[in-house]
Amino acid sequence: MIGFFNNQFVQVAYVTNDMDGAIERFDKMFGVSRWLRVPGMEMGLGGGRRLTMDMALAMAGGVQLELIAPLGGDDAVYRDALRADRPGLQVVHHHVAERMASLADFDALRDRIRANGLALPIDDQSPNGVHYLYVDTRETLGHHLEYVWYPQDYWETLNARVPVN
Repeated sequence: MIGFFNNQFVQVAYVTNDMDGAIERFDKMFGVSRWLRVPGMEMGLGGGRRLTMDMALAMAGGVQLELIAPLGGDDAVYRDALRADRPGLQVVHHHVAERMASLADFDALRDRIRANGLALPIDDQSPNGVHYLYVDTRETLGHHLEYVWYPQDYWETLNARVPVN
């Protein structure tokens, strides 16, 4: 057993080809109008790979929502969710995220994932000490799973900045 669903569920994430259009849609359909926007964010994927994206975060109903608009670099993990043959605004479910209780739990989960031969399209850590990985579970669940471990002070700082709708 890998134990994917034994952690704190924290986020639902979507990929879009138009950040402004996606935010407008979330506002009109769900009343989620206030977002922390991070334009041009660079992110490591592991193995020296990097990408650039626009990102936005919002809290709604106790769940963090994330919007991602891929902008370049090695962004196929996000860009591939969008259909090149479909014109107009796209907002596509991409992943759910769970927060790990400890870095030891995070490392143990990564070891179990690797031992089971599952693909990790993202496995890296940020300069602020956040460790994150994505498991490609699209064949089984239809989306990726993200696991993240935050240093407690960074988790608190981030959550204080994310608007609650």
